[in-house]
Amino acid sequence: AFSLHQANFISLSVDNEIPYITYSDERYTFRISAIKFEDGSYSFVGSPGFSDSGVGYCAIAVEEGNVYTAFSDGAVKGNITVMNCSGK
Repeated sequence: AFSLHQANFISLSVDNEIPYITYSDERYTFRISAIKFEDGSYSFVGSPGFSDSGVGYCAIAVEEGNVYTAFSDGAVKGNITVMNCSGK
């Protein structure tokens, strides 16, 4: 399991054989988190729970290590927000 807490709206992308997952993370009041599975363990990409409020309907795209998430953003009345969470 990649989370000990409830994970909703899970989305998966693979880049250079590394799987990336984004989800609405109960541990962070259902804000969005992104993780990757590399060298046998999961690690956060960017800060966990990095959105301004709870999210829904997450999507993820990764290209050359750049991680982009799109989600229904509770901070803007459910409109779509796209963020680069990789720090690149």
